[in-house]
Amino acid sequence: MPPRARHTLPLVVIVLGLAPASAQEGESTFTARDPQVDALLDRAAEKERQGDYAEAVRQYLELEALVERLRQAGSHPVTEVGPGLDAGVHAHLRERVAALPPDGLRQWRRSTDPRAREALASADEPDAIEAVIARYPLSSAADEALARLAEASFERGELGRAARALARIEARADDEAVRRRAALLRLHAARALGDGPGARDALAAFIRHGGDAERPGRFAGREVAPRALAEEAARPARTAHPAPPASFDPGGLVRSIGLSAPDAPEALARRLPRPAAHQEPVLDPERAVVLVADGKTVRALPWETGGAAPRGWTFSVQDDLAAPSRIEAAIYRPALGHGRVFATLHRNRPAHVSKDPENPDKPRVERRKDWRVVALDRATGALVWDAADQPGFEEVARDAEWVSAPLWLDGGVFVTVLAKQSDLRASLVRLDGATGALQYRTFLVSRAAYDHLGLGAPPPPPAAARTGEVVVATGLGAVASVEPSRGEPTWVARYPAVPESTEAALLGDGRRPRATAPLTAGGLIVVAPVDGIEVLALDPATGRARWRAPRGDARLVLEAPSGDVLLLGRRLVALERDTGRVRFVGPDLGATAAAPPAVLERELIVAADRELLRVSLADGRPLARLRLDDPHAQAGAALALGPQLLATVSTTHLSLWSPLEATLRELERRHGPGPRSDLLVGALRARRGEVDVALGHLERAARRGGLDETSRLQARQLAFDLLAARALSARAAGDRAGFLAAAGRAATFSWGWDPADAREARDPQSREEQALATGAADLLRALGDALAEGDDPAGWPQAVRAYQALVRQPPGTLAGLDSGVRVSARAYGARRVRELVARRGRDLYAEEDRAAEEAYRLARASDQPEGLARLCERYPASARVADARWHLAAALEQRGLRAEAARELERLIADHPADARRPDALARLVRAYEKLRLLARARAPSTPWSRSSPSRASRATTARR
Repeated sequence: MPPRARHTLPLVVIVLGLAPASAQEGESTFTARDPQVDALLDRAAEKERQGDYAEAVRQYLELEALVERLRQAGSHPVTEVGPGLDAGVHAHLRERVAALPPDGLRQWRRSTDPRAREALASADEPDAIEAVIARYPLSSAADEALARLAEASFERGELGRAARALARIEARADDEAVRRRAALLRLHAARALGDGPGARDALAAFIRHGGDAERPGRFAGREVAPRALAEEAARPARTAHPAPPASFDPGGLVRSIGLSAPDAPEALARRLPRPAAHQEPVLDPERAVVLVADGKTVRALPWETGGAAPRGWTFSVQDDLAAPSRIEAAIYRPALGHGRVFATLHRNRPAHVSKDPENPDKPRVERRKDWRVVALDRATGALVWDAADQPGFEEVARDAEWVSAPLWLDGGVFVTVLAKQSDLRASLVRLDGATGALQYRTFLVSRAAYDHLGLGAPPPPPAAARTGEVVVATGLGAVASVEPSRGEPTWVARYPAVPESTEAALLGDGRRPRATAPLTAGGLIVVAPVDGIEVLALDPATGRARWRAPRGDARLVLEAPSGDVLLLGRRLVALERDTGRVRFVGPDLGATAAAPPAVLERELIVAADRELLRVSLADGRPLARLRLDDPHAQAGAALALGPQLLATVSTTHLSLWSPLEATLRELERRHGPGPRSDLLVGALRARRGEVDVALGHLERAARRGGLDETSRLQARQLAFDLLAARALSARAAGDRAGFLAAAGRAATFSWGWDPADAREARDPQSREEQALATGAADLLRALGDALAEGDDPAGWPQAVRAYQALVRQPPGTLAGLDSGVRVSARAYGARRVRELVARRGRDLYAEEDRAAEEAYRLARASDQPEGLARLCERYPASARVADARWHLAAALEQRGLRAEAARELERLIADHPADARRPDALARLVRAYEKLRLLARARAPSTPWSRSSPSRASRATTARR
């Protein structure tokens, strides 16, 4: 027998039992160990070593009686069997007795067989029969009990439990005929369940035990060979719901369904730092509805419309007192049972405050029974039972910090409960699926000293192992396996948790992993603890670690159809299930998974913060991506609803997506070929990141005459966004040629630089026009500077156009400089275009000079200052700007607008230092200052233009005086 260490740590009384808790030295995770139990185990082991098996059996019988008394008192002790590993005493006792010599085993059975047969005689339900097997697994009545359990489970339609009972019969039987029949019946159960892997395993066992795989037999009223049954089990089941596809290339949004009574209102949901991903949808294939739950509400949502669509329903505990629950961390996932839907809800109401009769000066604060585990009618959503109203669960409903989402297994509803008293304590609770009555509450582990990750570490829902045990990831430094009928732990495996000193960094960096239910579909149980840094693979029978692997930055851990373990974060990593070896490490996805993906045969459909991604299961490469229009409403857990439909669930909406091909066919059907179709297809291709294909469509849509102005502007905006992103990416990579090519092409879609007409006839007017102009300012500034500073003369006219586009930006538009400073786009464009024309020659501005000459002639003829002002703003490098400012200042003076006239004279003097009218302008400016009572400024001018030529300014002032 493995040695068990003795410790002197303080004993901790567990929640429901009498046994104390202890932990290995240096650890902070405590399990339910009992000194008396350990002493009996030690004495029995000593008798075995001495060869006194009769006395060893007597000690084991005494231990068995003690363990049963403790169980009835609500305590389930464990004992240490290895470093970081405890075994349930009943399971450990069974192993020790089974290893006894035949004489010792017969002595054991002489004592236990009468009680086992008496218990079996009174057991008429599968739960009671299974409890007899768990209580007396080594009795001679166990074989009969297993046969009865398999028969009763078949009758009740609990095929999973029947298959597990048959597997145990097959393992225990000596007769090949019995084994062969058990394997064949297991094959029938797997066929009915549509369990392809289980059917293949049963067929192999049937052949191994001498069965003929080609000989037909009766199944469901027809003659069919066992091999054909296995092949049928591997095919998708024929239900009202079509089978999911092997791959899905997301295209367009079909429909968005608002979730009634959401736990987080729309305003709160949009303030969360990332799209909340706490709601995990569940498909009800029999009724073709999606089940969605949050902390207050359960919904059955049909995705089809029309008279033949199934009926949806909503059940809610939302009221005026209920506040939003901790949606940033919790996992809400309903469970399906026979005709029922099970869910965990949290009303989150304020505590009830009243006067304390014994202490009038101190108020009495009582928490409400807000944790609800409910059973609802699967067809109507009517409440069948609420566990919070049942005796025994009231304490959990009132005092628990967390109650996990439920697991339904063989007539029982299992939830993990995390309670906080002097320490944190994790328990497994089983409720009766028919009534909601509390059947047991098994303490598993506690953590003293500190609250790991605070209240933001909810436990994931339990999972069912292939052998029938319930596996619990406690989030408190341990994983436990529990026998479901009696609630006895079979093993508790501890692991190194994240040190307290590093928790703040993990939370601050957003690297806390998402709570993930144990993965149990394969041979090994794989757990990704929320409080650990490794993925653990555990033997399902003993809990011993088979391999460990670092999780890295993966927030989600799931399993592929092949059984591989998938680590998903900013990249996808695949590990072999049996060995933990890395199968592949995918490239960076460019985004982090925000919610559990849809797992298809060949790929994952992953919802990131702002996009949907297709990720290959062969090598982890992103195959396609679709940018979301409204991430807060559309990003969430993904679920394939069939070959032509995908669902994502956010805090407030269920979004339905069609594949790309279907979306394109629908657009063609609705709009036919033409600019409208080009706009919609271009927008879709742009959201998928297919830049070149999108631009081809958008360029056609942006041409004049095909669409209304608003739609044309939308096409230009989309095209500009695509090319601007490409240009800035090339610039960041140091690719100057790539930047100039992409930025120059992007500029043709910005306002003031039309691909068909070099000059727009008007400035941006509408909101869409101004948004397009404003959004282009940064790129136009960078493009103009790059071309102006280049040595290629062909780029200088393009630089002029870029600066001119800045000059015509809406008022108040800012352009970012490389230093990070943001300046007025108009002022920057005007200054830079004047510098460029002065340095490179006026021929660059020939086109603008012609336009300015015409504008000057018209303004002078109409004698209106507005035309002169427009000329100065629009053509700042024109040869006519000085004339325009001179006459504009005069016109403003005549109208009594001395301050405005002074500003124009200042600009004339500063921008045109060689103009012959500069002395006269200085004199007029001083006179204007005096009339405006700016005497100090007139006598001691401090403007840049006065400092540049003080003697000339002084002479002009003296002459005028």
